[in-house]
Amino acid sequence: MKNSKGEIRSLMGICRQALERQKHLQLIFCSSLLLFPGNMVQAQTEVEVFKSPCDEIYNSVTKANQTNVPHRIPAIVEAAHGEILVFADKRWGYGDIGQHKVGVACNGATSSQIDIVFRRSTDLGVTWDLTKREFVSRATSGSDASGDVAVVANRENREEILVITAGGDVFFTESENKAGGRLQIRRYYSNDGGATWGNGYTDLTEDIYTKLDYDGMFFSSGRILQSTYKASGKRYCRLYAVLATIKWEGNWYNQKSVASSVLLCSDDFGATWQLCGDEIAVSGGDEAKAEELPNGNIVVSAKYKNGTRKFNIYDPKENKWLSDGGVEYTFNQSTATNGEMLIVPVNNDGTLEYYVLQSIPTTDNARSDVKIYYKKLSEADYTNVTRFATSGWCSTADAYMLAEGTAAYSTMIIQSDGKIGAAYEKNAYACGGVPQSIAHWGQCNHATGYDIMYKRISIADIIKSEGAEIISDVNLLNKKMHVCTDEAHTQASSAYSWATLYLPFTVHVPEGVTAYKVTGISEDKSLIDIEAIGNVVPAGEPVVLRDEMKRTEIKLEVYAYAEASADNLLQGCCSENIEITDDNYASYYVLSHGSRCEAFYFPPNGYLKAHLAYLRIEQPQAASLMLRVVDGETTEINGVGMDVLREEVPVYDLGGRRVQDATQPGVYIRGGKKYIVR
Repeated sequence: MKNSKGEIRSLMGICRQALERQKHLQLIFCSSLLLFPGNMVQAQTEVEVFKSPCDEIYNSVTKANQTNVPHRIPAIVEAAHGEILVFADKRWGYGDIGQHKVGVACNGATSSQIDIVFRRSTDLGVTWDLTKREFVSRATSGSDASGDVAVVANRENREEILVITAGGDVFFTESENKAGGRLQIRRYYSNDGGATWGNGYTDLTEDIYTKLDYDGMFFSSGRILQSTYKASGKRYCRLYAVLATIKWEGNWYNQKSVASSVLLCSDDFGATWQLCGDEIAVSGGDEAKAEELPNGNIVVSAKYKNGTRKFNIYDPKENKWLSDGGVEYTFNQSTATNGEMLIVPVNNDGTLEYYVLQSIPTTDNARSDVKIYYKKLSEADYTNVTRFATSGWCSTADAYMLAEGTAAYSTMIIQSDGKIGAAYEKNAYACGGVPQSIAHWGQCNHATGYDIMYKRISIADIIKSEGAEIISDVNLLNKKMHVCTDEAHTQASSAYSWATLYLPFTVHVPEGVTAYKVTGISEDKSLIDIEAIGNVVPAGEPVVLRDEMKRTEIKLEVYAYAEASADNLLQGCCSENIEITDDNYASYYVLSHGSRCEAFYFPPNGYLKAHLAYLRIEQPQAASLMLRVVDGETTEINGVGMDVLREEVPVYDLGGRRVQDATQPGVYIRGGKKYIVR
């Protein structure tokens, strides 16, 4: 049976992931999915990250066994080194914060005891160890909670993760803007990828409530937006998040609540927040998401009525909204539910296109069948709210099915490997674990918990365009090149600039640049043979780039899909998830400046940088490898240079004496391993 191009590319992607984990430099052929032990699950389609009810039976607050603890409200973030973190509320009291105090008996809410729990995948969501879980916070009493996670990882240092939650013991619609009566706003911060969360939370309640005249408010769960804008003198790119707010109007005998969505921004990674614009983002809006348009404007998508969303666009340069209260668009007649809006740059058959995605349920009058709607953006959408909101969306029939059956809240991110990562609620439970489908009227009429699911998705499957690929970082199209500036070297290296490249989408390099693959290694493992593949670099093809114009930066262009080579010995990584230590560094080589300019050298300790190419050899013979073009031309180096990337590691001769100058021919020992300089 002949496989489609999409199926072949999917299998090739799995092969590449397997290749990165191998200990030997060899070509791996792959014809089926990898298998994992029973406690590891592979998420190529859909996987359960948290089960409702969960299997924990001991409640440390009540000191009693409890077997029916549900989960709700997913959030997802990509942290450092290809780690995906999926967060959820662990609701010991079954309901929202403070819900037990306002007589909402149908939920069976008993307390505000909510923990924030998360699981992590260390390989961009390919596998998950369901035996391990971690906590941002754990409630210490039945009257204290943190819930509804909003999260972001700092783009420039993904070890830094910000989590904002609602907190305390006050139900949202019962909140009052006075001391002791407010639904709290809590900030959690980690500078080590979520391993630790400082000394608990910073309370932002007083600061934000005094700036805004609302009775109740909380950060909409899911994804906080980190924009590309950085204010002068600031360390962080600006964050945007949307508050769901409520304000009571009228008097005691004729009160009514007025809801709105309000956009906040922060230039200090969430330590302080300011109002964006002089008006609300969406009148009548509830939970909402913010996303950055290609021109720098910020678009907000708010939960409104049933399957109707309401949109507005904020111009940060003018500090104003482009419509009065937003423009609504009805996708379907489902129950109003928080979803995700995501703007995705796509290489579609050589054309750079931007798509906006919106995830919401689709079944009439129910939270069920969550789908992802999409539309291709035009420049007119960036400044025309009515056009953005109402024009060009796909139909419900054409929308991508994310979660079939009972399903509710959903959130999405663009992963660094070009996949969309989605976390969502599926399989509803009610009243402490009774399936919603068998709960009778008067007992429960909506879910208190769901299974929290995770899926990796190709943009080609969503927009139904074979070969379409996400450009996970458009900044990658500006490629930095390295030039040998050492005048003492008269080899051919001084005539070119060099770099390596590995991207999940196809690009075209400019005139004067040639892409090379590695086709062989000399018997003594001191030379590598490189062969030109031209000026098109296929998706997933790790290459060496050589620029005869000796530029320090070149501009890449997205290009129509092209197949990668089958005989390339280079490997590549889309994320910083390969760690280099004193124990394994001698098995890896990266292109860099050494004592004799550009060559492949041992890397320093740390993580291999994303989107570069590298070599892996289990038993190296030399500290660096020079390049040799297969037509006989020798580039770069007239001999093997010393590895200057790891000069912090002492070098010894075979007699055990420390050597200060190990550039002379001989056998040396570094990091417990032998190598040869010829």
